[in-house]
Amino acid sequence: MIVVQNVNKIYPPHRHVLRDLSLELNNGDRLILLGPNGAGKTTLIKCIIGLTAPDSGRIYVNGVDVVRNPNGARESIAVVFEEADNSYSYLNVFDNLLYFGLLNKRSRYEAKRRAEQIMAMLNLTPYADRLAQSLSRGMKQKLAFAIALMKGAPFLFLDEPTLGLDVESQHHIRALLTEKHNWWNAVLITTHDIPFAHAVGNQFVFIKDGTIIWRGTKEHFSTPADLETHFLAAIRSYQFSQEVGD
Repeated sequence: MIVVQNVNKIYPPHRHVLRDLSLELNNGDRLILLGPNGAGKTTLIKCIIGLTAPDSGRIYVNGVDVVRNPNGARESIAVVFEEADNSYSYLNVFDNLLYFGLLNKRSRYEAKRRAEQIMAMLNLTPYADRLAQSLSRGMKQKLAFAIALMKGAPFLFLDEPTLGLDVESQHHIRALLTEKHNWWNAVLITTHDIPFAHAVGNQFVFIKDGTIIWRGTKEHFSTPADLETHFLAAIRSYQFSQEVGD
Protein backbone atom coordinates (compact mmCIF):
# COMPACT_ATOMS: atom_id res chain seq x y z
CA MET A 1 0.00 0.00 0.00
CA ILE A 2 1.06 3.55 -0.75
CA VAL A 3 -0.49 6.31 1.36
CA VAL A 4 -0.17 10.02 0.58
CA GLN A 5 -1.48 12.25 3.39
CA ASN A 6 -2.09 16.00 3.04
CA VAL A 7 1.00 16.62 0.92
CA ASN A 8 1.96 20.16 -0.06
CA LYS A 9 4.80 21.18 -2.35
CA ILE A 10 5.79 24.76 -3.15
CA TYR A 11 8.45 25.71 -5.68
CA PRO A 12 10.10 29.13 -5.23
CA PRO A 13 9.03 31.78 -5.20
CA HIS A 14 5.32 31.04 -4.74
CA ARG A 15 4.32 28.19 -7.05
CA HIS A 16 2.03 25.89 -5.05
CA VAL A 17 2.33 22.66 -7.06
CA LEU A 18 0.62 20.21 -4.67
CA ARG A 19 -2.13 21.40 -2.34
CA ASP A 20 -3.07 19.25 0.66
CA LEU A 21 -3.20 16.21 -1.61
CA SER A 22 -4.14 12.75 -0.28
CA LEU A 23 -4.59 9.41 -2.05
CA GLU A 24 -3.96 5.68 -1.65
CA LEU A 25 -2.66 3.02 -4.01
CA ASN A 26 -3.68 -0.50 -2.97
CA ASN A 27 -2.95 -3.97 -4.29
CA GLY A 28 -4.74 -4.54 -7.57
CA ASP A 29 -5.15 -0.84 -8.35
CA ARG A 30 -4.39 0.52 -11.80
CA LEU A 31 -4.71 4.15 -10.84
CA ILE A 32 -4.84 6.74 -13.61
CA LEU A 33 -3.86 10.35 -12.87
CA LEU A 34 -5.52 12.67 -15.37
CA GLY A 35 -4.80 16.37 -15.46
CA PRO A 36 -3.62 19.17 -17.74
CA ASN A 37 0.06 20.02 -18.12
CA GLY A 38 1.39 21.59 -14.93
CA ALA A 39 -1.29 20.00 -12.74
CA GLY A 40 1.32 18.42 -10.44
CA LYS A 41 1.21 14.82 -11.63
CA THR A 42 4.95 14.32 -12.16
CA THR A 43 5.79 16.24 -8.98
CA LEU A 44 3.53 13.89 -7.04
CA ILE A 45 5.37 10.88 -8.46
CA LYS A 46 8.74 12.44 -7.56
CA CYS A 47 7.53 13.02 -4.00
CA ILE A 48 6.31 9.43 -3.64
CA ILE A 49 9.62 7.95 -4.83
CA GLY A 50 11.68 10.32 -2.70
CA LEU A 51 13.26 12.42 -5.45
CA THR A 52 11.50 15.55 -4.19
CA ALA A 53 10.67 16.19 -0.53
CA PRO A 54 7.19 17.58 0.22
CA ASP A 55 7.02 20.78 2.25
CA SER A 56 4.39 19.22 4.49
CA GLY A 57 2.38 16.01 4.76
CA ARG A 58 3.41 12.36 4.93
CA ILE A 59 3.99 9.60 2.39
CA TYR A 60 4.26 5.90 3.25
CA VAL A 61 5.28 3.07 0.90
CA ASN A 62 4.52 -0.32 2.46
CA GLY A 63 4.80 1.36 5.86
CA VAL A 64 8.13 3.06 5.10
CA ASP A 65 8.16 6.83 5.66
CA VAL A 66 9.44 8.27 2.38
CA VAL A 67 10.57 11.56 3.91
CA ARG A 68 12.69 9.82 6.54
CA ASN A 69 13.86 6.90 4.40
CA PRO A 70 13.58 7.70 0.67
CA ASN A 71 15.95 4.93 -0.39
CA GLY A 72 13.99 2.30 1.53
CA ALA A 73 10.74 3.37 -0.09
CA ARG A 74 12.31 3.58 -3.54
CA GLU A 75 13.21 -0.11 -3.48
CA SER A 76 9.49 -0.92 -3.72
CA ILE A 77 8.83 1.24 -6.81
CA ALA A 78 9.89 0.96 -10.44
CA VAL A 79 9.30 4.15 -12.41
CA VAL A 80 9.51 5.29 -16.02
CA PHE A 81 9.34 9.06 -16.54
CA GLU A 82 8.14 10.76 -19.70
CA GLU A 83 10.86 10.59 -22.38
CA ALA A 84 13.32 9.24 -19.82
CA ASP A 85 16.30 7.36 -21.25
CA ASN A 86 17.38 5.03 -18.45
CA SER A 87 19.34 2.70 -20.73
CA TYR A 88 23.03 2.63 -21.60
CA SER A 89 23.45 3.70 -25.22
CA TYR A 90 26.57 1.58 -25.80
CA LEU A 91 24.87 -1.66 -24.68
CA ASN A 92 22.43 -3.65 -26.75
CA VAL A 93 18.87 -4.30 -25.62
CA PHE A 94 19.54 -7.67 -24.03
CA ASP A 95 22.69 -6.51 -22.22
CA ASN A 96 20.84 -3.48 -20.86
CA LEU A 97 18.20 -5.75 -19.34
CA LEU A 98 20.80 -8.19 -18.07
CA TYR A 99 22.80 -5.37 -16.45
CA PHE A 100 19.79 -3.95 -14.63
CA GLY A 101 18.78 -7.43 -13.51
CA LEU A 102 22.23 -7.94 -11.97
CA LEU A 103 22.09 -4.43 -10.50
CA ASN A 104 18.92 -5.46 -8.69
CA LYS A 105 20.74 -8.41 -7.13
CA ARG A 106 19.40 -11.17 -9.34
CA SER A 107 21.60 -14.13 -10.20
CA ARG A 108 22.90 -14.15 -13.75
CA TYR A 109 20.64 -17.09 -14.57
CA GLU A 110 17.53 -15.38 -13.17
CA ALA A 111 18.40 -12.06 -14.81
CA LYS A 112 18.87 -13.78 -18.19
CA ARG A 113 15.61 -15.71 -17.84
CA ARG A 114 13.66 -12.61 -16.82
CA ALA A 115 15.20 -10.51 -19.62
CA GLU A 116 14.20 -13.11 -22.23
CA GLN A 117 10.68 -13.28 -20.80
CA ILE A 118 10.24 -9.49 -20.84
CA MET A 119 11.63 -9.16 -24.37
CA ALA A 120 9.14 -11.77 -25.57
CA MET A 121 6.22 -10.01 -23.86
CA LEU A 122 7.11 -6.63 -25.35
CA ASN A 123 8.14 -7.94 -28.78
CA LEU A 124 11.72 -6.82 -28.17
CA THR A 125 13.36 -10.15 -28.98
CA PRO A 126 14.10 -9.17 -32.63
CA TYR A 127 15.96 -6.14 -31.26
CA ALA A 128 18.00 -8.01 -28.63
CA ASP A 129 21.32 -7.30 -30.38
CA ARG A 130 20.53 -3.71 -31.33
CA LEU A 131 22.45 -0.98 -29.51
CA ALA A 132 20.17 1.24 -27.43
CA GLN A 133 21.51 4.34 -29.18
CA SER A 134 20.27 3.01 -32.54
CA LEU A 135 16.65 2.58 -31.42
CA SER A 136 13.81 4.88 -32.39
CA ARG A 137 12.21 7.11 -29.78
CA GLY A 138 9.31 4.70 -29.37
CA MET A 139 11.60 1.68 -29.02
CA LYS A 140 13.69 3.49 -26.43
CA GLN A 141 10.47 4.15 -24.51
CA LYS A 142 9.62 0.46 -24.69
CA LEU A 143 13.15 -0.46 -23.53
CA ALA A 144 12.77 1.91 -20.57
CA PHE A 145 9.56 0.08 -19.68
CA ALA A 146 11.33 -3.28 -19.95
CA ILE A 147 14.17 -2.06 -17.70
CA ALA A 148 11.61 -1.01 -15.09
CA LEU A 149 10.14 -4.51 -15.16
CA MET A 150 13.60 -5.98 -14.51
CA LYS A 151 13.50 -4.41 -11.06
CA GLY A 152 10.65 -6.65 -9.97
CA ALA A 153 9.23 -4.00 -7.64
CA PRO A 154 5.68 -4.35 -6.22
CA PHE A 155 4.68 -0.89 -7.51
CA LEU A 156 5.07 0.38 -11.07
CA PHE A 157 4.83 4.10 -11.94
CA LEU A 158 4.50 5.13 -15.59
CA ASP A 159 4.60 8.78 -16.68
CA GLU A 160 3.02 9.10 -20.16
CA PRO A 161 3.89 5.50 -21.13
CA THR A 162 2.38 5.63 -24.64
CA LEU A 163 4.21 8.76 -25.74
CA GLY A 164 6.02 8.08 -29.02
CA LEU A 165 4.79 4.49 -29.30
CA ASP A 166 3.20 3.10 -32.44
CA VAL A 167 -0.20 1.41 -32.28
CA GLU A 168 1.22 -2.11 -31.99
CA SER A 169 3.56 -1.13 -29.14
CA GLN A 170 0.71 0.60 -27.32
CA HIS A 171 -1.31 -2.59 -27.66
CA HIS A 172 1.51 -4.68 -26.11
CA ILE A 173 1.82 -2.38 -23.11
CA ARG A 174 -1.95 -2.08 -22.68
CA ALA A 175 -2.31 -5.86 -22.73
CA LEU A 176 0.51 -6.32 -20.23
CA LEU A 177 -0.99 -3.77 -17.84
CA THR A 178 -4.44 -5.38 -17.89
CA GLU A 179 -3.49 -9.08 -17.83
CA LYS A 180 -3.50 -10.98 -14.55
CA HIS A 181 0.06 -11.75 -13.48
CA ASN A 182 2.43 -11.32 -10.55
CA TRP A 183 4.83 -8.82 -12.10
CA TRP A 184 3.66 -6.08 -9.72
CA ASN A 185 0.95 -5.43 -7.12
CA ALA A 186 -0.31 -2.04 -8.32
CA VAL A 187 0.42 0.54 -10.98
CA LEU A 188 0.09 4.33 -11.13
CA ILE A 189 -0.08 5.96 -14.56
CA THR A 190 -0.15 9.56 -15.74
CA THR A 191 -1.42 10.02 -19.27
CA HIS A 192 -3.23 12.33 -21.68
CA ASP A 193 -4.27 9.33 -23.77
CA ILE A 194 -7.97 8.94 -22.89
CA PRO A 195 -8.60 5.65 -24.78
CA PHE A 196 -5.50 4.13 -23.16
CA ALA A 197 -6.57 5.41 -19.72
CA HIS A 198 -10.05 3.93 -20.13
CA ALA A 199 -8.70 0.57 -21.32
CA VAL A 200 -6.13 0.21 -18.54
CA GLY A 201 -7.41 1.99 -15.44
CA ASN A 202 -9.73 0.74 -12.73
CA GLN A 203 -9.25 3.76 -10.45
CA PHE A 204 -9.21 7.38 -11.63
CA VAL A 205 -8.04 10.63 -10.06
CA PHE A 206 -8.51 14.00 -11.76
CA ILE A 207 -6.01 16.65 -10.67
CA LYS A 208 -5.82 20.39 -11.40
CA ASP A 209 -3.52 22.99 -9.83
CA GLY A 210 -2.17 20.36 -7.45
CA THR A 211 -5.66 19.59 -6.13
CA ILE A 212 -7.69 16.43 -6.56
CA ILE A 213 -10.97 17.57 -8.08
CA TRP A 214 -12.56 14.14 -8.58
CA ARG A 215 -11.86 10.48 -7.88
CA GLY A 216 -13.76 7.32 -8.71
CA THR A 217 -13.74 3.94 -10.42
CA LYS A 218 -14.14 2.69 -13.97
CA GLU A 219 -17.80 1.90 -13.31
CA HIS A 220 -18.48 5.61 -13.86
CA PHE A 221 -17.41 5.38 -17.53
CA SER A 222 -18.76 2.92 -20.10
CA THR A 223 -16.66 4.37 -22.96
CA PRO A 224 -13.56 6.55 -23.45
CA ALA A 225 -15.91 9.35 -24.54
CA ASP A 226 -17.67 9.13 -21.17
CA LEU A 227 -14.32 9.44 -19.40
CA GLU A 228 -13.32 12.45 -21.49
CA THR A 229 -16.69 14.15 -20.93
CA HIS A 230 -16.54 13.57 -17.19
CA PHE A 231 -12.96 14.82 -17.00
CA LEU A 232 -13.67 18.01 -18.94
CA ALA A 233 -16.79 18.68 -16.87
CA ALA A 234 -14.78 18.30 -13.65
CA ILE A 235 -12.14 20.74 -14.95
CA ARG A 236 -14.78 23.32 -15.90
CA SER A 237 -16.57 22.94 -12.58
CA TYR A 238 -13.31 23.44 -10.69
CA GLN A 239 -12.36 26.49 -12.75
CA PHE A 240 -15.81 27.99 -12.19
CA SER A 241 -15.57 27.43 -8.44
CA GLN A 242 -12.16 29.13 -8.39
CA GLU A 243 -13.50 32.12 -10.32
CA VAL A 244 -16.48 32.42 -7.99
CA GLY A 245 -14.14 32.12 -5.02
CA ASP A 246 -11.97 34.93 -6.37
